[in-house]
Amino acid sequence: MSRRLVRRYLSTDVFPERAAGSGMRTRGKSKLNPHLAYLRQRWNAGEHTGSHLFREIKERGYTGSESRLRHVLGEWRTELPPKPRQGPPRKQRLAPKPGKRRLSSRGASFLMILPPSKLTQVQQQQVAQMNLNEELRAVYLLSQEFVSMLKNARWRL
Repeated sequence: MSRRLVRRYLSTDVFPERAAGSGMRTRGKSKLNPHLAYLRQRWNAGEHTGSHLFREIKERGYTGSESRLRHVLGEWRTELPPKPRQGPPRKQRLAPKPGKRRLSSRGASFLMILPPSKLTQVQQQQVAQMNLNEELRAVYLLSQEFVSMLKNARWRL
């Protein structure tokens, strides 16, 4: 709205009624409505290209936008069966191997301080695998000793 129009509305004592043809149409009416029968006929004949249909109805007197037509055609496309894929066939994906995830550094450090009695069978296997390395075994034993020192309060001098 322009400033001039707003001033005029503010200065009137009654609500300004809209004039006929002011751009307000009743809901459901569209410039496309008179062409829907022709479009449906062409659609059923196999013409599904929006730009071709737009050109055809433009020649028949349609003055609306192409986006409105595309909106209607999009709704009609949902009724169509899916098209078969064109081009070379897709490569089959290899199914991921189920099972083992790599042990993260955070998970390994958690295993270092967890008491052996609370380990699950999988965690016991992971600790056993870590203990195959001499340095990791030393870290594991030192970590276990440190945790027991904290629990028994032997850290006070």
